[in-house]
Amino acid sequence: MAPFADKQAELQARVDDLTRTIDFLAHVLRCTHPIVDECPDCVEFSRPAHP
Repeated sequence: MAPFADKQAELQARVDDLTRTIDFLAHVLRCTHPIVDECPDCVEFSRPAHP
């Protein structure tokens, strides 16, 4: 069963990354800051999700 659990964890990590990407892109569409570094939300998205 371990291979299945490993694959499930791998897939979940990919889903999490894609969800984070979708959230970031949605934010970029409404962000009013001209430079990413000036926006606290953009800066937060730029931090790694999985250190």
